[in-house]
Amino acid sequence: MKNWAFVLLFIIFCWGCSNMEVGVEEDVFSATGMNLPIEDLTVEDILLEGAPEELVRATKKVLGSRMGKILLRELKNRYPNGPFIRFHFFGKIDEDGEIVDEAGEMRYYGMGVIGYNRNALRLKTNEELLFHEFFHVFQTGDLKPQKSRNNELEAYLAQYIYGESKQTTIVNTEFTIALGVLANDLRKNSLTEKEMDLFYQNYNAALILLEIMPEYSGEGWYSIRLDKGANPFPNLSKLMKS
Repeated sequence: MKNWAFVLLFIIFCWGCSNMEVGVEEDVFSATGMNLPIEDLTVEDILLEGAPEELVRATKKVLGSRMGKILLRELKNRYPNGPFIRFHFFGKIDEDGEIVDEAGEMRYYGMGVIGYNRNALRLKTNEELLFHEFFHVFQTGDLKPQKSRNNELEAYLAQYIYGESKQTTIVNTEFTIALGVLANDLRKNSLTEKEMDLFYQNYNAALILLEIMPEYSGEGWYSIRLDKGANPFPNLSKLMKS
């Protein structure tokens, strides 16, 4: 987190108080609940009763990292009076009424509801999927998530930073490389004018990779290509300075 705390200073310096915020209001998260020390957070503070045991364990893993604790503390600030995350199972059914096995997947529906399919429970890295959905809660709060590829790219970059030491593939190899390029740019002490131009090119190229993916190319999905000077990661910036 120390390295990324420095990165945050770089983000703030470069993009300052830009009003280019994608999908979140500045005051979505109140200061209520700030008295709860980060070390005292528990799964019971976050998850409502009845959560699948696999996702309880995954939440414990998220809480086991500094970045995960900070994210969940910020969410707890939004819901200070009790646990707030509940889960919903979804899965395709074949003609025989059997659940069809698909790739592990989670979705945030708004109002603290995270959906999951059966294979999401089986994945060894399901805490990374869960971290991604927790980040969507951070982005949108109670609101139904927008079909914004910009929000998805920000959530995927947060997921990449969270799970970077595990060197897992996110979506596919090409997209994981694109995330690594963005993360490496953010690690630099500063960027030259030319490097800043390249950073935005890399950002928009990562958006294009999402645009050609079937799951992000359906009805209602949209992207906002960013020009130099716009803050590409407003919610990640907030998280890292918390």
